[in-house]
Order: sequence, then structure tokens, then C-alpha cells
Amino acid sequence: MFNSLACFLYLSSASYLAFATKLFLMTEYYVRPGFDVYPAMTAAYILSGIVGMLHGADAYLSFVHYKTGR
Repeated sequence: MFNSLACFLYLSSASYLAFATKLFLMTEYYVRPGFDVYPAMTAAYILSGIVGMLHGADAYLSFVHYKTGR
């Protein structure tokens, strides 16, 4: 139960962070020299998506293990 909720929360926050990063920070990154926030935020939403997928895989494997009864 925890992993499925964590998967949903990580993936939803990653998608919103990607949207906000592209919308608000991309233009500043190309216009302002030395603006290092954009690569860091890009790495944050990519890693958040990866962690969300890991939680989803763990939730699925836990559910399969629960249903098979092994």
C-alpha cells in the first residue's frame, strides 16, 4: 500500500516539476548567464521519476508475492 502511494506521489510530483521547470526556468536558463538552477531541477525531476518507477515495480512485485502466497 505504501509503495503504490509513494509511486503515485513521486510520479505526480515529477510531472508537475517537469512542467514547471520547462515553463518557468528554461527561458531564464538561455537568457541569463550563470543560471545554474535549470540543470539541477531537470536532474531532480528525472530522479524523482526513476524513484517513482522503482516504487511502482516494488509495489507490483509485492502484490504478486501476496497473491501467490509464497
